[in-house]
Amino acid sequence: MTAPAVSISGLDADALGGDDSILMRQRRDHARLDAMMNRYLSEDLPPGEPDAVWSDIVQLVFSHAFAEETVLWPLLRRIAPDGEELTRRVEEEHQAINELIARIEHSPGDPRRAEWIRQAFTLIRQDIRDEEDELLPRLRTAFGDRRLRRVGAAWEAVRATAPSRPHPGVPRRPPGNAVRGVPLSAFDRLRDLAPVGGPATRRAASPQRVRSRPPARSPWPYAQPAGPAETASGLTGAASGLAETVTGPAETATGPAETATGPAETASGLAETVRTSAAATTSRSAVRWRRVPGGSRRTRRRAAG
Repeated sequence: MTAPAVSISGLDADALGGDDSILMRQRRDHARLDAMMNRYLSEDLPPGEPDAVWSDIVQLVFSHAFAEETVLWPLLRRIAPDGEELTRRVEEEHQAINELIARIEHSPGDPRRAEWIRQAFTLIRQDIRDEEDELLPRLRTAFGDRRLRRVGAAWEAVRATAPSRPHPGVPRRPPGNAVRGVPLSAFDRLRDLAPVGGPATRRAASPQRVRSRPPARSPWPYAQPAGPAETASGLTGAASGLAETVTGPAETATGPAETATGPAETASGLAETVRTSAAATTSRSAVRWRRVPGGSRRTRRRAAG
C-alpha cells in the first residue's frame, strides 16, 4: 500500500485547485454536513426544527455519496494503485449508512431512533475523515488545477440529479447504481418537496404509491409523472460531460497521460447505461389515463408516440 498523501482538511482553496475544484466542493459539503449534525444535536431547537434539519442531512448525504460513487471512485480506481481497496472500504461505509438511515426513516416512532441517529452521525463523520485524509488527496496528487475543476463540474451535475434518500438495494458502483438509482431519484425529489412529517411525506415515502397517484397539476386526470426520464436525461448529460472532461492532455503532477484515459471510458459507458434507463423510464411514463369516446375516463391507454 502506498504512503498516504497529505489530508485536504487543512489546505486552503489555492492548494486544492480553486473554489470550483472537486476537492473544495467536497470540503464545502462535508462542512455543511458537520454543521447540520451539530445543529440537530443542539438542545435549543424550536419544535419541528429537528425534523427539518434531519431531512436536509439525509438529502445531502445521499446525493453527495451517489455522485462520489458515479464520478470520483471509478476515477480513483484508475489513477491510484490502492484505489480498489480504498474505494471498497468507503463503499462499505456508504452501504452501512444507507441501511441505518433506511431503518431510521421506516421507524419514526421507535424508541431507539435517537440512538440510531447518533450512530449514523458517527458513521458519516468517519466517512468524511477517510475521504479527506486518504482518498481525495490522491486526486490532488494526480491532477492539476484545471482537471480538478472539470471533475468538480461533472460531479456537481451528477449530484443535482442523484437520489436523495436511502436505497440500500441500489448497487454502489456504475453502471448498476445508475440503472437502479436514476428512476428512484424523481420519486425522492417529489418526497423532498413535501412538508416534513406531513401526510404527503408519508405518501411519497413509497415509489409504488407515488406512481399510483396523480401529480398536483396534471392536464389529464390520473396522469403519471414523467419525472424519471427527465432525471435520467440529466444524468446522461452529466456522464457525457465527464467523458469529455477527463480526455485531452494529462495535467498530472506525477503520472503519464494514460492515467486520464480510463475515466473517459467509464463515463462513456455510464452515459450509455443511463440513456438505456432513460428510454425505459420514458416508455413506462408514457402510460396515461385518457378520456376515450364511449368509455370511462379511467380507461388506461398508452399515449401515442
